[in-house]
Amino acid sequence: MLTILFARSDAHLVRRVLGGHRNEFEMLVRRYLPAVLATAKSILRNPTDAEDVAQECFIAAYQKLDSLKAPEKFPGWLLTIARHNALNWQRKNKHEVPLNDTVLESIPAVYPEPARREMHEMLHQTLQEVDQEIRELLLLHYYAGYSLREISGMYAISRVAAAKRLQRARETLGEKMLKQIPELAGSAELRRKSKKIAAAAFAAGVAWKAKSAHGAIAGFLLGAGKLAGAGVAVLTLAATAFFTAPTLFGWTPSFPVKDKTAVKAQQDSAVAEAPPATDVQEQEESVDQSPEALYSLSNVLVTPLDQAVGGAQVKAERVTWKATELPPDHTDIYTAQSDANGAFTLENMPPGVYSVTATTRIFGGAHDFQIQENGDVRGPRNVKMYPMIRSYGLLVDSSGEAVPGAVIYPVSHELFSGEEFDHVTVCGVRARSDSKGRFMFAGIIPGAWKLYIVAPEREPFYTDYVPCYGLRSTVVIETPGALRGHTVDTEGNPIAGISGTVYTGMQARSYGDETSNYRVSNSFTSDVAGAFEIASLPPDEYFFKLKDSALILTSPNQKAQIHPGKTSNIELCLTNGGAVSGSVLNASTGGGIAEIELRIYSNNAHPPMSKEAVTNASGNYLFTGLPGGSYQINVSPNDQFPMTYRDTVTVTVKQGETVTDQDISLVPPMLVKGVVVDTEGRPAPRAKVQGSSEQGLWATMIAEADGSFMLPFPEGGEISLLAKNDSFRSETVTVRLSTETPEVEAVLTLSVAAGAGIEGVVRDINGKPVYNADVWAYPIHKDGRLTPSDSNSGRTSPKGMFSITGLLPGRYTVTATLQTGRRLGSIDVDVANNQIKRDVLIQEMPEGNLTIEGTLYYPNGLPCPVAALGLDNSQRVSCGALGRFAFTRLGPGTYTIYALSPGYSPLAVSGIAAGTQNLKLVLQKFAVLTGSVTNAQTGKPVTDFSVQYAMLASPPFDTGGMESGQAGFADSKGQFRMERIPLTGIQVIIQATDYAPWQTTLKELISGEGNHVDAALSPAAGITGVVFDASGKALPKVRVNAPSSNTVTDANGTFSLDNLPAGEEIKMAFSCPGYTSTSAYAVAGSGESITVTLVLGGTLRIHAVKDGQPLNAFTALVKHVEPEIAQVAGEHYFTTRGGEIVAQNVYPGEVEITTSIIDENTPRPALPFGKALAIVEEGQETVVVVDMLPAEQHTEPDPESTME
Repeated sequence: MLTILFARSDAHLVRRVLGGHRNEFEMLVRRYLPAVLATAKSILRNPTDAEDVAQECFIAAYQKLDSLKAPEKFPGWLLTIARHNALNWQRKNKHEVPLNDTVLESIPAVYPEPARREMHEMLHQTLQEVDQEIRELLLLHYYAGYSLREISGMYAISRVAAAKRLQRARETLGEKMLKQIPELAGSAELRRKSKKIAAAAFAAGVAWKAKSAHGAIAGFLLGAGKLAGAGVAVLTLAATAFFTAPTLFGWTPSFPVKDKTAVKAQQDSAVAEAPPATDVQEQEESVDQSPEALYSLSNVLVTPLDQAVGGAQVKAERVTWKATELPPDHTDIYTAQSDANGAFTLENMPPGVYSVTATTRIFGGAHDFQIQENGDVRGPRNVKMYPMIRSYGLLVDSSGEAVPGAVIYPVSHELFSGEEFDHVTVCGVRARSDSKGRFMFAGIIPGAWKLYIVAPEREPFYTDYVPCYGLRSTVVIETPGALRGHTVDTEGNPIAGISGTVYTGMQARSYGDETSNYRVSNSFTSDVAGAFEIASLPPDEYFFKLKDSALILTSPNQKAQIHPGKTSNIELCLTNGGAVSGSVLNASTGGGIAEIELRIYSNNAHPPMSKEAVTNASGNYLFTGLPGGSYQINVSPNDQFPMTYRDTVTVTVKQGETVTDQDISLVPPMLVKGVVVDTEGRPAPRAKVQGSSEQGLWATMIAEADGSFMLPFPEGGEISLLAKNDSFRSETVTVRLSTETPEVEAVLTLSVAAGAGIEGVVRDINGKPVYNADVWAYPIHKDGRLTPSDSNSGRTSPKGMFSITGLLPGRYTVTATLQTGRRLGSIDVDVANNQIKRDVLIQEMPEGNLTIEGTLYYPNGLPCPVAALGLDNSQRVSCGALGRFAFTRLGPGTYTIYALSPGYSPLAVSGIAAGTQNLKLVLQKFAVLTGSVTNAQTGKPVTDFSVQYAMLASPPFDTGGMESGQAGFADSKGQFRMERIPLTGIQVIIQATDYAPWQTTLKELISGEGNHVDAALSPAAGITGVVFDASGKALPKVRVNAPSSNTVTDANGTFSLDNLPAGEEIKMAFSCPGYTSTSAYAVAGSGESITVTLVLGGTLRIHAVKDGQPLNAFTALVKHVEPEIAQVAGEHYFTTRGGEIVAQNVYPGEVEITTSIIDENTPRPALPFGKALAIVEEGQETVVVVDMLPAEQHTEPDPESTME
């Protein structure tokens, strides 16, 4: 590894830095920081001082780099600066503590047994007695881990000379150590072996190498951006550095002690000053034993690759305080341990919200859970576990005084800077400052964290991103500032009585508190002169939000910067916002519906805009104070209308104008009511009732305690009902709903024995259990087809086990599928009445015997040991210690490999052929996206806008929110800059009030700067029209989709699309159940209304056979033969594993059907396909059977490649 690290010479790097490549200085820091630290420690007697001197040394070296005449002599020049700075520091600070108290603390202590501990203490005592030159050389070699070759370069001497110096230094140290053992001091034999004694002592006291932690030190020193500018992320750590770093820096929130009594006293003191939540045993005694109902909470711990994490200590803490409050002195704690499969259960827990944390020696995880009053648990399916370290900090005020009793929450990681973790989750990983301001995170993901701090008698505040790499970071609570402001209209006249909120950070919600709140916020109200003042605000950048006002900010992205101890002034210019009014009507009676909750929102705005309203007694609603833009209105269900309103209303709002008559008609649901009983007529509670309509709509519920059920349907037709439990099921009962009979009743009798079941295990290609896979049992029809509509399912446990119950006797195809959609395998199983078929094995079958092997590297050429890799949507692996990876058992073909490592852009490399060996993949830093936004007609800058992006292709694993991002800008020149943009290709959308959205696709980006877009925004315009059927009848509820705008037709068949670029021809797609989909074109803003006609479609039932036998799994491509119809109707793809494809609403005319077999075990070029022609007629059903041809009879290329 060292050869790679030093592949580029010092002289080359120095010249690069002087040539403007400032980030190249990072490599020099990584190479020589341990040497500088060792040099400083050899002179100073305080490890903290040594760290400070090392930091000043590199700052001075960077600033004076142009004075270095011989770049190849950089190491010696740097160490000269280090010695000079250390001696100056020593002269200024003569009241130091003795060396044995500080070096003892700085060199890691390892206490596996008493003899080792004694040798360790003897080493530290002896180090203070040797000369500084000897101490420096020993620390460079044994502490900093430099080789003789590297040391010879630092001192500008030969390797042989360096070896001799080190030998003499060891002998000197060994001889002095012998003097501490009187009974052995005169031993000639031992004197001859003194150098070995010294080496053994260092091995006992320093059982690690510091090279792997270079990045950790550099990350600490440079994380604040002192060398290359604020906010520069200097290094990303290798996994090994995460765990050696705490030892390397030698700082813990305690001081060295000499005897066991003092150690015990210190531990007791630490416990007393630590946050109450960290003392598990003491907290367990405080668990409330009140007679309220108690429940259990079970879950599973897994790595990001879904591998079980066993042996973890699990702790659940009941959270009863808000984010802005200090925790109580005592909280309820519940503990458990995960088994070998990662499963754990916490017992005897009352309802409430809990922060659940789990830790092993190197892994940790946290998540929020809620136990509801009835015992139901809300939470994730599993808790993800990540590499964790301990990290330390010191909290002081602006005068340097310690701040005790503060609670420190890590709320946002640099890798997920676009989000904040909710309050309940981070409660479990919080730290608390002791009487000296020291705090410790017992487990935290390495990296830079934004901290949220609540301190006694101080305003809660955020920090910048603080490096947390296992070392001490000092956090300073800066003096609060103040804010004075005025609210004025567009002519500068004051506006009184305006209430609002000034806030920073992001909204975060938790279970038990569904409202989104800002952790740092303050309210204000303007006086008669339009003035307001907030006396105390922590320094930060703040946004503004008005409360219940018809006015809006003319610049929604206006910000205020608060500086320490200073008063900032701001003028908030307000104008009339837009408004939307309408009524919620009962479609049957035409009357208004009271107390219907509505929400209007625009996720494309920045900051996001959302408001709520409730209809009055007449069913009317009103939204005010809306910035211009496109909005959606959603209706929430209630007891009267239990079905959520599915058709979202889209409306375009213009500043200062009111959009009226946005009426929403709710159709009272048609209801199927009834009761589930057993064969003796007794109610059957908890039975599952499901109903399906002929239109393909489904409704399910669990029968109440008295067996009753009620299923709502939005429209009439034939409804098929079925009820079942673990042992019985009912016969299928059919009822019909219509406008004449909108409510029917049915009795479902559990008369059919369905006590059969299937139990088994799912294993991957390596024979390991597969966790969290869906397993479906499909009944096999008499003609060999599957019947998915009557299937049952289960999900695998951490052991890969599954259980499917409630089956009728018969033959089933049991299929296992991953959450990503990848099919693992299937098996046919026969079950008899009341039989449980056990030990069923579903084994993932390899696609072939080929592999792809390679190595993942950092941009600097070092292997990357910490990364997740994925192959298309199938395999997922992690890197080895040297960056090696392998995908095995692959079939012929090409694949896309994805890679993700902390601190680097997601990587996607396509076209990798199976069988590739020694593949080299190189990670890259994120891209920086810049741009300018102008008015397309005038060329003038657009000064207030939002920019959002979305990745074109996402890796098959969690990227921590990197798939998309959004930011708002208020810039007089219309310019913007966004960092941390993934290189995998993105779609960019830029929006501004009164303009149509502008978008572009960037398929290739480069690391760092150089990615620029120029966006010319067109003023927004609209298109109106009406939709009829073939008889001329207006069609309501036709969905109309266009780029950046969509809507549905009203009762008169009319529609209006807004937010479209003026003067451009727009393609619109029209779809309605029962009718064929079609498209039409129109020019936005032309003022002409268009007319669209939809025709009734036909239905195709497609079957495929091979050698006379029906096929269950196949695909079909349907396209029209006539070019004119094909242009309107388009092509359609279908897939089935149930033996039949039902294609509805197919445009009438002659179609060509091309089918292909789905078979994961057969290479694609050998898959047979078939073709057939059919005539589709309006309202008619056509059955087509396609005979599959063997591969050797193919006369044209396999359509599978086209379909992909």
